[in-house]
Amino acid sequence: MGERKRALTRKGLPPLMPIIPDDDQAASYWEKHSTAPYWHQMEPVEFTMIGDRRATTRITIRINNQQLASIKKIAKDKGFTYQTMIKKWLTEKLKQQG
Repeated sequence: MGERKRALTRKGLPPLMPIIPDDDQAASYWEKHSTAPYWHQMEPVEFTMIGDRRATTRITIRINNQQLASIKKIAKDKGFTYQTMIKKWLTEKLKQQG
C-alpha cells in the first residue's frame, strides 16, 4: 500500500480513485472529499428518476419563526434545503404510521 501511496502523490500523476468496500463508507468518504480529482476516471451513466414532479402539489403552511430557524439549521447541518428536510420528515412519519 505504501508504494501505491507514494506513486499517487508524485507530481504530474493524477490520483487514483479510492476503492471503498461498502456504501456507508463510500457515503462518508464522498461527504468529505471532492470528486473533481477523479473526473478522468469516471464514465457517464444513464438513469431514470423515480417519481413524477408533476404529481406533486404545492402547499402553504404557517410556522413560527423559531421552529423554522431550527429546521433550517438542522437541514443545513445535514446538507439539505429546509423544504427537503421537511419532506423527508413527513415521509418518515408517514412510513411509521403505515
